[in-house]
Amino acid sequence: MDKFPPVAAVTAKGPLGIVHLPRMWAKALQHATGHLNDDYIVGCGLDRAIAKALGIDMEKALRYIQSERPTYHEFENWIVAECGGSISADTVEAANDAILNIQFDAEHAKEFREELGLPEESNLSGAADLDTLDDWAQFHRWMTA
Repeated sequence: MDKFPPVAAVTAKGPLGIVHLPRMWAKALQHATGHLNDDYIVGCGLDRAIAKALGIDMEKALRYIQSERPTYHEFENWIVAECGGSISADTVEAANDAILNIQFDAEHAKEFREELGLPEESNLSGAADLDTLDDWAQFHRWMTA
């Protein structure tokens, strides 16, 4: 069975306009079906950050995806229901800020940059940027193996 990197980037948005939610869904669905590359973890890091920002239970969301295997639209509808039937623009903005402003600590960012072969003077430390670059590197390895 083929295992591959997540099919959605950290910055991907669905109709609700919430970054990372499509990636969380994709990773969980890929994991549930045995298609997620073993280098990825589901329900931690940015997954947990977006769940916290929206006020949803991460484990409950993962169980829903595992058992129901929803489409992305169905998953967004489930999220809205879990949030009491609506999500305000302020909540969307705060959730997006929570993800897009996460910075790795200096050592973790340095490890990412070295692993990705980025120049020493590169100062990228944002989790969204470094995770996306890592996805592309993993995808390249998968496609060229």
